This record gives sequence, structure tokens and C-alpha cells, in this order.
Amino acid sequence: MTREPPRPASLIDPASLVAFRVLFGLLVAGAVVRYFVNGWIHAQFEVPTYFFAYEGFGWVRPLPAPWMRVLFAIVGLGGVFVALGLFYRIAAATIAIGFTWIHLSDQTNYLNHYYLISLLAVLLTALPLHHAGSIDARLRPAIARPGFVPIVLMTLRCQVGLVYVFAGIAKLGPDWLLRGEPLRTWLAAAEGVPVVGPWLAMPEVATLASWVGAAFDLVIPFALLYPRTRVVGFVLLVVFHVATAVLFPIGMFPVFMTAFATILLPPSWPRRLRLRGVDSTAAPRPDAPRSPVLVRGAWALWFAVQVLVPMRYVALPGDVLWSEEGFRFSWRVMLIEKSAHARFEVTDPATGARFERDARGLLTPVQERMASTQPDMILALARHVGAVERARRGHPVEVRAIVDVAFNGRPSRPYVDRTIDLMRHEGSGLPANWVLAPPRCPAPPPPPAAIPRPGGGGG
Repeated sequence: MTREPPRPASLIDPASLVAFRVLFGLLVAGAVVRYFVNGWIHAQFEVPTYFFAYEGFGWVRPLPAPWMRVLFAIVGLGGVFVALGLFYRIAAATIAIGFTWIHLSDQTNYLNHYYLISLLAVLLTALPLHHAGSIDARLRPAIARPGFVPIVLMTLRCQVGLVYVFAGIAKLGPDWLLRGEPLRTWLAAAEGVPVVGPWLAMPEVATLASWVGAAFDLVIPFALLYPRTRVVGFVLLVVFHVATAVLFPIGMFPVFMTAFATILLPPSWPRRLRLRGVDSTAAPRPDAPRSPVLVRGAWALWFAVQVLVPMRYVALPGDVLWSEEGFRFSWRVMLIEKSAHARFEVTDPATGARFERDARGLLTPVQERMASTQPDMILALARHVGAVERARRGHPVEVRAIVDVAFNGRPSRPYVDRTIDLMRHEGSGLPANWVLAPPRCPAPPPPPAAIPRPGGGGG
């Protein structure tokens, strides 16, 4: 076992925080490499001619080619520098700004772990994780410390723990617990898998898996923090995330969450692996003073926002899974399966002529699929169709959406009020009073050819 350097009683071992910094930086760099290798920069930011802006962030747009590639490269390099602890503050801020810009460029590409990366990058910019086990600390011995004040560890633990807790709370609904949806729909696609396929396709298995998933999310942060359940908890965490990675196309989400969950382990856990570079060569210093009032106030404000944002759906009318109002940024992972094809009825008020058109030629296939099931994107697409037709005809037109949605194993049914002219609808459409009431009918048996499309994954 690596010998630990002496440290004041009020400082905690820096080992787990150094490991977290290294893992975070390497995963960011790895995510950027995947974008280059798979051609996703071209597909997501260079091919589309229209991008769906987040409300209040209409000024954020992808950079013109080839500068989007340059931005990705800078973010990836920032990840390497954060892992090394070299120019750490600048590198962390670069990730926070650059990755968030990429993330906000198009709602189509929203993923839960992308949002988490942006949050953690902001926190890492503020937290002094380069004060131990870093090149910065070697080059500037004055900043080196033998340990960190507890609030540094507590901050990252709370941020990661909230993801699991809110993901578990979000699963405490009738679709997930009573109907086993959308897992039943997705697992039906695995019926052809040798040996285990017929078992996975059984409705009872989907319901059991749903209950296990909800319990896992609610319990795992506390199991990792409690010494007597820590080892079993981490084994279960690895098994759970490996299983989800194998069964569902959710990209790097299981990898990110497995790596980030290590912050819930004891601060000295990397020493048990005999990892090098986690010791601090700084001399012991007096006990760290209590965090200033300003720091404690900022901490409280940050986590008040982290709690209130996922809970905002409580103040909104309707079913959040159906309307998706308050769905994003709330850690609702793998809760919905929707399929639809949005069409639009365009009326020329000058001539009375009516015709239908869809998004072909206006969006990429991925954009069209995502924009067909989310009200704010449907509204934005309707206005885009209206703008295109207005430019073509030289005067305003009326646009009404025709959208039928199949939701969590239920038959397809109308999603929006097709009598409303969305060109005259004011605001962002939220709350979307033009979205029809959610279905309440029981689900039919899952189709054998169901295609898994878990929400909040991929990338």
C-alpha cells in the first residue's frame, strides 16, 4: 500500500479527487475522439441547415466549418490538460465553455451525460483539484497541498449523487413500475438473442427489471458511501452499467457514470490500487479554516438550483413524460419511448390553398425523428416550415401540425391540436396548451420487432 503523506486532521486524502480529475479529463478527451472517428461532427453540425435552439440561447449556434472541428479539438485538448493537471483552471474553464457551447448548439443532440459534463466542468473550474497530484503543483510548489478541505469532496459527491437519486425518483411512476415500460418495448427487440432472448422478451422480466432499476438508482449512492455495503454496491454498480451498455444503445453514459461514481468511495481508494501520482509532496500545513461565508453561500445556491431544476415539472400541468415539459435537465433516464412522424398543413390565406408537407429536405433524419415527439421542437419546426413557405410565396402562411405519437407501448394517437395555427402561437409553446391529453388506455403486448430507443442515452 502506498504510504500516505501526513496531513492536518481537517484535510482529507486527495487521492480520490485526483483520480476523479484524471478520469474526467480522459473521458472528455475520449468523447471528443469518438466524435472525430465516427464522423459525428460532420453529421450533427455541418450537414444540417437548421438547428433547434434552447429557449434563451438562440444566439448559440454551431461554428461554421471547419471551426466546429477546431472547437472540438480544443475541448479534447482541455480534457488532456485537466487529467495532467497542467494549466488546470484554464483547461477546466475551456471544457465548461466549449463543451457547453457544443451542447447548446442543437436540442436534437441533448443527452443527460452531456449536461452532467457541463456541470462538472463548471465545478472543476471552481474547485482546486490541481493542488495535489498535478503538473501544476510540481511546477508551482506554493499551491501544493497535502489534502483538500471536506467541502471539495462533498461538492462532487452531491452532484453525482443527485443524478442517481433524481433518476430513481423519476422512475416512481405507473408506466415504469406497473407496466414495465418502456423496458418491455425495448427488451422485446432482444427476443432473437440466443439463450437469453426469450427470457428478456417476457413482460414479467421487464417489470422486474424496472423495479430493480428504480431501487438501484435510489440506493446506490448511499450504498457506496456506507462502509459495510460499499464493496457489494460497487460490484452491483459495475454489473448494472455493463448490462445497460450491452442491452441498450446509450453510448458512453454507463462509462461516465461508473467513473464518476468512484467519488462516492473512500477518499483513499486509489492508494489501494497502488496508483502513482496521487501523493502530495507538500509539507503539512495548519488546519484549514472554515470556508468563507461567500463560498458556503455559493455552494448552497448551486445545489438549490440543482434540486429545483429537476423538480420544476411539479409546477407544470400535465404528464411530464407525455408533454416533456420539464423533462430535460432533470435526470429522467430511459423513461420514454415515443415514435411519430410530424406533418404540417400549410394554408395560404391569400388563396385559401392548403397542402401538407413534412420535414424532408429541411432536417436530417435524426433531427426529424427527435422533432416529431417534443412539443417545443414541433413548434420550432412548424415556424421553420412557415418561414420557408413565406419566403417562397412572399406573404405569411398558416401552419398546423399533424402528429400521431405511439407512447410507451400504447397505440398511436393524436398528439397535438391540429386546429391551432402555430405561426400565431405566442412564446415558446411551454406550457404547451396545444398538446392533447395523454393516453390512459392499457398497453397491448409488445411488438416483436420493437426497436430500442432509450431516452437520454447515446453519444
